[in-house]
Formats: sequence, structure tokens, C-alpha cells
Amino acid sequence: METIQLDQFTKAVFWKKYKVNFVVYEKELIQKGVQNLEAPLDILLRFNEEIFNYLDQTFGEEWQKEAPAGILGLEDWGKRTDSRENQRKIKEKILQN
Repeated sequence: METIQLDQFTKAVFWKKYKVNFVVYEKELIQKGVQNLEAPLDILLRFNEEIFNYLDQTFGEEWQKEAPAGILGLEDWGKRTDSRENQRKIKEKILQN
């Protein structure tokens, strides 16, 4: 119970500080097809990437150290080369069993 409360607190502080919101997920639930996504995975990845771009331009890379776990596509953000190719790789990684 404490972990959930701490995680919610961390997210709330991050959202308030940077005035953004992301698509947050549980990788295991997506892989099992249990987590319902509000839009296709590719669109959610693009949405988050736009926010990542904004944060990088506004705050540099420091925000990434404070970001809570579970933000869709964040763990691979620093490794990206081409946005479309990156989205495909992230999607494959998430959907692998």
C-alpha cells in the first residue's frame, strides 16, 4: 500500500512541477492485453514523444531523472534515432511476451 501511495505522490509532484501529463501504463498488463488503451499504441507513443520534445526543449534532460515510472516510451526515449522507427521498436518491445 505504501508503494502505491508513494508512486501516486511522485506522479502528482511531477505533473504539478512540469505542468504536463503522460500516458502511463503497466508494461505487463499491455503485454497480456489487459490494460485498455484509450487510443492505438502508436498514437499514444507519438503523444508522449511530443511532450518529451517539449520538456527537453524547455528543461533540458533533467526532467527525465524526476519522471515517475511507467511513462509510455520514456525508457527508450534517450536511445531514439528516427521517431517512426523508434515508435515501431518501442511498440514491439512492449508487446513482446
